[in-house]
Amino acid sequence: MITSRFGGTVQSVHVMDSSGSNSYDITLGFDDAKQYCSNTEHPYFGAIIGRVANRIAKGEFQLNGKTYHTPINEPAPEGGNDTLHGGFVGVDRRVWTVTKNGTNAATLRLESADGDQGFPGQRDVAVTYTLLETDADDAGADGAGVAAAAATTTTWWIDYEAKLPANSDVDTVNSR
Repeated sequence: MITSRFGGTVQSVHVMDSSGSNSYDITLGFDDAKQYCSNTEHPYFGAIIGRVANRIAKGEFQLNGKTYHTPINEPAPEGGNDTLHGGFVGVDRRVWTVTKNGTNAATLRLESADGDQGFPGQRDVAVTYTLLETDADDAGADGAGVAAAAATTTTWWIDYEAKLPANSDVDTVNSR
């Protein structure tokens, strides 16, 4: 697994085929890491998106009786005149801090300040990408108890965590 600090982007994940003889990159993205930074069309390949993973209609929302305005980065007529995935400089366009980088796991962190892209409350965000390989089922592919010699199963876990500071005045528990 290759992860970039820019946007917390997963650039490639290689897995072996069922015979164990060929490795394949199963991610959709760019071969050159520089393309993630310079691509004006910004397809969000492998990136962490946020603070919102969707659109905010007309770049406006209410939280606890207060109206917030976020940047319109999906303008009409191509888009719906909305904020898409957190704005022009969402978490996908930030440099994350790598706090753990191992063979099969990586953890990245980012602090997003109160008011960042119009969003309320400071957020401390972490994502951990983990690849776990386990032996194939003992029953084997033919179901007759003949196990495939090199068969393994790879599971890709993505764990997200976002925290508000204890002294935050943003109440997301009681929001509708």
